[in-house]
Amino acid sequence: MKQDEEHLRLLSIFHYVVAGLAALIACFPIFHLIFGVIMIVASDKFAGSGQPPPAFIGWIFVVFASVFILLG
Repeated sequence: MKQDEEHLRLLSIFHYVVAGLAALIACFPIFHLIFGVIMIVASDKFAGSGQPPPAFIGWIFVVFASVFILLG
């Protein structure tokens, strides 16, 4: 009986570790979200010598990053 309790304790610890790793991986699209917001707000900074990118490209980054964060 003692060994079963030890296994259950380890299993609960490992569940917390896996949940933490899943949360960390789910936060990776935050970089894309921030990049998309910057593309929407300050698109003239990305112009260089030509035309700035259209605002809908930034919205694509924001939407897809938000969806992946929510799914994670």
